[in-house]
Amino acid sequence: MWKEIKMEGIEKLSQYFEENQEYCYRVAYHYTQNSELAKDALQEAIIKAMVHYSQLRNEKYMKTWFYRILINECKNMLKKFPRREELDINWIEDPAVHDQNLKIAVDHCLESLKPQYRDIIYLKYFQGFEFKEISRILGVRNGTVKSRYYKGMELLKTQWEGENHV
Repeated sequence: MWKEIKMEGIEKLSQYFEENQEYCYRVAYHYTQNSELAKDALQEAIIKAMVHYSQLRNEKYMKTWFYRILINECKNMLKKFPRREELDINWIEDPAVHDQNLKIAVDHCLESLKPQYRDIIYLKYFQGFEFKEISRILGVRNGTVKSRYYKGMELLKTQWEGENHV
């Protein structure tokens, strides 16, 4: 019986990874800004999720549970291999943003924000997470997520207008 439950969980995780591999990779890439580090972090996160699946209390939170593992793995990778300063815009693949110059400008403005603001804006705007989910992913209170989001959006708007993109 226990083996069946464990295998069923592994199958659900495998299905989740199969369906969401592109989104998971984008999150990892956003954090690491390096394709190889993102792939390594994603691989490590998948292994940890498989090993610790029994710790998932409710399957409806699988997405936020896994994203938290993934983000922690990205942070671990960055401790081992710090980010190189280079401008890369590949993580922005919003169909509404087609102009290459606009992509560069948006990325530049986002990169100018502190990670505490940038990460929340990224998870909310580009990944579509709700504030409660972001709170669980980042391990901070819901009110903190909201205040950082609105402050970050305010800073982003100021940055955008300051660069005469209006």
